[in-house]
Amino acid sequence: MRKLTHEQLKVPGTLVSVCFALAILPLSPTMMSWVWILFLCALGVVWAKVVKKIRPLNNATLNLLAIFCMLLLVFFSGKFGLLSTMINLLIVAGCLKLITMRSFADFHLIIVVVVFLVACGFIHHQDLLLSSYYTIVLFATLSSAYFLNSGKLKHAASIKQSMKLIAQTIPITVILFIMVPRLPPLWEAASKNSSSTGLSENLTPGDIANLAQSGDLAFRAEFTDTIPAPEERYWRAIVLDYFNGTTWSMSEEMSTFENTPDVTPFGEATRYLIIAEPNDLRWQYSLDYPIVEEVMSDRAIQRNSSYQLFTAKDNTKASLYIVNSYMDMPLNQYMSQYERQRHLQTPREGNPRTRAYIADTIDASMDTSARVSAIVDMFKSSQFAYTLKPPLMTVDPVDQFLFEYQRGFCSHYATSLAYMLRLADVPARVVTGYQGGELQNKNILTVRQYDAHAWVEYWAENEGWKRIDPTAMVAPNRLMSGLFSSITEEEGDLVERPFNLSEFNDAAIIRQIRDFLVLIDHQWTQSVLRFDQDSQRDLIKKLFGDFNAKNMTTFMFVALGIIVLFIALVFLPYKSWFSRTAPSALSTLLAFLEQHGMQKKPHETLKQFSTRISPKLNSRQQKELTRFVNRFYRAQYANKDAEPKEFERLLYSLKLSFKSKR
Repeated sequence: MRKLTHEQLKVPGTLVSVCFALAILPLSPTMMSWVWILFLCALGVVWAKVVKKIRPLNNATLNLLAIFCMLLLVFFSGKFGLLSTMINLLIVAGCLKLITMRSFADFHLIIVVVVFLVACGFIHHQDLLLSSYYTIVLFATLSSAYFLNSGKLKHAASIKQSMKLIAQTIPITVILFIMVPRLPPLWEAASKNSSSTGLSENLTPGDIANLAQSGDLAFRAEFTDTIPAPEERYWRAIVLDYFNGTTWSMSEEMSTFENTPDVTPFGEATRYLIIAEPNDLRWQYSLDYPIVEEVMSDRAIQRNSSYQLFTAKDNTKASLYIVNSYMDMPLNQYMSQYERQRHLQTPREGNPRTRAYIADTIDASMDTSARVSAIVDMFKSSQFAYTLKPPLMTVDPVDQFLFEYQRGFCSHYATSLAYMLRLADVPARVVTGYQGGELQNKNILTVRQYDAHAWVEYWAENEGWKRIDPTAMVAPNRLMSGLFSSITEEEGDLVERPFNLSEFNDAAIIRQIRDFLVLIDHQWTQSVLRFDQDSQRDLIKKLFGDFNAKNMTTFMFVALGIIVLFIALVFLPYKSWFSRTAPSALSTLLAFLEQHGMQKKPHETLKQFSTRISPKLNSRQQKELTRFVNRFYRAQYANKDAEPKEFERLLYSLKLSFKSKR
């Protein structure tokens, strides 16, 4: 077994350890906490080996550590699911190899682990930024392998070889992406906490205020024609119709995933493409009265009676679909008596001051329009304020918000208004989703988590569900110009805004660069996600005229043939097959020595070169090199020609001497 020297461990070993760390960073949400501890310990051991030159751990200790890690994996596997457990197993294997790294075989196994971790990363992320990140990780990993296996070859040459190898894999990757059948996954990724990843099916005042402090991407919408005005961009997601006095949630009827047939739409359609990030829920996003035209992901999208778009399973990966929204159409022009009672439900007790206020304000003779107007007049008072830092309201939260604090976020206003409307005998419900979005490249809207919003829908006879947004009365800039125009500078600092150059919009060139980067990312995501089974089937039809098993097999063999041909052109020494002169013994010698980090300088003679590198060789290598050099000089200058086989024997002996060194 070839041992690693301290010099080899210092540069290649440190580099491959860094690559291992970079490969697991995007997978951190799936990592168990104790695996993080093991990972940090492994990095500490590598540092101690490089800096302190400590001895490696003995095999008994390592075996006990490995058994303990396996027991922990089995114990926690039920909480993390199969895929996450397998990823943690791979990370544990890499950590243990880092701790034991002492030979070339250990080093190469760590490289294999890094490659598999990168492949696991693509299960969770396929966006352009992380794809570029993974490419850099692979490039650095290959460079570490070249640093180790090329002796004292210059780092520049190793980097050049790594770049060449990465470039050679690109066409093969593209062909495989097109060729490999789109099969359903064998597992599902573990769900994340909705409080950090997106909306939730429960809403307590203050929840969206927490979500609005995240700058994560929620989705992008690409419009075909006219983009709705900012105040019309209400992206519907979840409808909440049950209130227990503190929290709004979905009733059993509302959470039933039953598809409803489309009615004949009227009015002008707004057509757009949605590319949605995973939200770990079944709900998707759309403007009002959506009709799904096409779904480019592997899960069908349907619509229920509340005009929510949903899928059969939680959205654990990005979705891509096209929607036509008829924003002038009313929602549900008919309501049964049972539905009316369900949307008038309120707790029997709690919030007494709000109950008393509604009893004093609403007269039985008022129609629906008058009742709504009388209630929303309350929010037009200058006493109400819009803030990301509302006080905590735990007891009778509606009373506390309306009559004590009068400071809150959109969820406070929406939940309070819906509750008051129900007390006034007006059917109402809370809708959560997103409002607005940043316009980029003229027809692309980028919607982030800080655009999360809540509003109210109330029922009007013969008109259906009508939207009313109390936030618009308190903070009208929120609808027209986004969140940051309606909060203080201090509160704006709470929001985790991504680095997207948006703070430099005043400079035209910065704005153009930002829009260009967004366009590239959008096109990448659309191209990767849109290429599904149907796209593959259409390509085969275009090439072969029909889609059947025979043509699919032909397509795969043709693609594999192209890959084999490409690999042959890259790696086979076909040029030497057709060359008229065979390589000389001297050129073969110089090429062999260069592979071992010893390169002849242009101005050197063979004698000078051999003298310079002699200190780097052992006695046997020096002897064999001297024999070759002397014979070469006799053949060149003493007219003592040698048979080609003689030089072949000398070269063979020299190569054997290098193998014996190892």
